[in-house]
Amino acid sequence: MFVLELMLLASCIALALLCYKATRTLDAIRRNVEDIALAFRTEPDEEAPRAESFTEESESLVLLKDACRDIARSFALSKREEEVLSYFARGKSNIAIAEELHIGSATVKTHSFNIYQKLGIHSRDELISIVEERLNK
Repeated sequence: MFVLELMLLASCIALALLCYKATRTLDAIRRNVEDIALAFRTEPDEEAPRAESFTEESESLVLLKDACRDIARSFALSKREEEVLSYFARGKSNIAIAEELHIGSATVKTHSFNIYQKLGIHSRDELISIVEERLNK
């Protein structure tokens, strides 16, 4: 049984590496590895997360990042502003974004201000609406 779990883990790591190459973000790889680790930590009587849910989650994240990349190109956002935009689109707070990107919360606010200015918006709700419109195209 242990050998099968080891083989499954190796396959999941290989899949995570493929995800990394496709999305080119360390954040996605970290989440995939955490999801894999969570699957192995479940108690025998708990229902383990299904592989389909990981795939659906990954696909959703890729679609969301693609929409953010498209918005970033359309409005001439910097790479860091695009990154912050993708965290906003996922509903992350300024503090959570600062922790994820290892930057200060004031820097996140600055990026937020620049994004709002370039997109001509005044709230996160407007930002989410723009992202949703891109996702629905």
